[in-house]
Amino acid sequence: MKEAAKESVENFTPLMRQYHRIKKRYPDAILFYRMGDFYEMFFEDAVVASKELGITLTSRDKGPDGKRIPMAGVPYHAVDNYLPRLVEKGYKVAICEQVEDPKKAKGIVKREVVRVVTPGTLYTSSELKEHTNNFLLSLLVDSRASRAGLALLDLSTGEFFCKEVEGDLLEGIRSELMKYGPREVLVPRSQRRWVEENVGEALKGITITDWPDHLFLPEGSEERLKAHFSVLSLDGFGLKGRRLAIGAAGAALAYVNETLMSSPTHIGEIRYLESSGNMILDSTTLRNLEIFRNLRDSSTSGTLFELLNKTLTPMGTRAMRQALSSPLLSPTQIDRRLDAVEYFRGHLFVRSDLKEVLKGVGDIERTISRLNLGGGSARDLVSLRESLRRMESLGEIFEKNPEMLSVELLADLRGRINPLSDLVELLDRAIVEAPPATVKEGGMIKEGFSEELDGLKKALKEAKEYLETLEMRERRRTGIKSLKVGFNKVFGYYIEVTRPNLHLVPKDYIRKQTLASSERFITPELKEKESFILNAQDKIEELEYALFRQLVEEVL
Repeated sequence: MKEAAKESVENFTPLMRQYHRIKKRYPDAILFYRMGDFYEMFFEDAVVASKELGITLTSRDKGPDGKRIPMAGVPYHAVDNYLPRLVEKGYKVAICEQVEDPKKAKGIVKREVVRVVTPGTLYTSSELKEHTNNFLLSLLVDSRASRAGLALLDLSTGEFFCKEVEGDLLEGIRSELMKYGPREVLVPRSQRRWVEENVGEALKGITITDWPDHLFLPEGSEERLKAHFSVLSLDGFGLKGRRLAIGAAGAALAYVNETLMSSPTHIGEIRYLESSGNMILDSTTLRNLEIFRNLRDSSTSGTLFELLNKTLTPMGTRAMRQALSSPLLSPTQIDRRLDAVEYFRGHLFVRSDLKEVLKGVGDIERTISRLNLGGGSARDLVSLRESLRRMESLGEIFEKNPEMLSVELLADLRGRINPLSDLVELLDRAIVEAPPATVKEGGMIKEGFSEELDGLKKALKEAKEYLETLEMRERRRTGIKSLKVGFNKVFGYYIEVTRPNLHLVPKDYIRKQTLASSERFITPELKEKESFILNAQDKIEELEYALFRQLVEEVL
């Protein structure tokens, strides 16, 4: 059977043989296979994607069995519109990119999977819900099913924390699932059945992924975490003796490394959640008090969260949700928070000014994460710049109202505000006001930021102006009033002459293409200008991308 399958694959075209080799390594994922400006899917992946995304199912070359191969595709620049829709339904998606310049490729362009996207590792989509984290929850239960370690990691914000649950273990696990609402739960392969049978209803709508048991071992996990955070001990993170929490956290990190195919360097710390300072709300309490979901239809309508959530920024919304899921117990901390509430209740104009400033603050956490993970764009830099400008305005509110510093919580907040004025000034000089969505096609960098870039753009503009006047000059020179200068991606620039005027064509015209009613020509001068324009455009795009990456490094 294996020999027959191998022979069958070998009978495909070179392109499809490459596809099969890559797909074989990711059998449980839908493969987004980059071909030019599209991500294509084939065979069963195409059928599934067509159904789930509502895209056209077509076909291409016949396979060895004589049947045409199902195919469906999405534009690469619109992938963020399609990817989350598959992930939302629980599918994994492997992103396969062209890893060499097609113009320089000898034979089939080299392709590799650069990332596997799962429900718990999605970070680039605009469809991530602002008011909730996109958590991956890693769960490790001890051999007696009396204790468990949990780790929660959100790639989109960089948050990473863990805890251990004991006592009524099943109720504890259900409560954590309801409290944090993870998109994906990672469990040891040997424990998957136990988790599904015992946790049951609480897992509804959550993708469960089993992972090799050895990646949950506390010893290996500890070394993995220490290497990631560049520390000699995890004691400083509160993890001393927390073997189950360490095992769960180490497995989560290994899973993220595997799906990203790189290390999430923006995750700079891990916190152990102590329960002593916060009230523990079990799943029954969360449900019956309708804190996040109502009893009627499980939506947020009429919940305590909906009633209290008047926040104006995505970070504030998520902070509100976390505060409600773990209410404070310490009278000192409660009074500290209420002192700030009392101040704003009695200072209407300060509150109004503050709200006006916060309205313009974007999702800084997720912007930084996207840039750090290589999924950001120049639009993210613009969003970050505008948000940082708001930080300057926030500082001015404190300066105008010095009595705010007499409130302990507000004084602490003032000390943490850093508007990063130098970075704002740099981004203001560098990025245009409305940059394109992509980062490899130019149009991002302002004039005056790079002398080299300005020089290339000026030369390109002059060359294009030359071509714009070429048509009129050639009409005068040849006497052919219908002569046209055109361009297409296949043949480049050309001079088109209709058949009745071919006898007027000069000797320096070189025939390039014959059409039904006309001939297309080039001249040595036109060919030289074409080569310059195309090379200059490539250089501009490459230089703009290099400058963009430099700016990202400055931000990070």
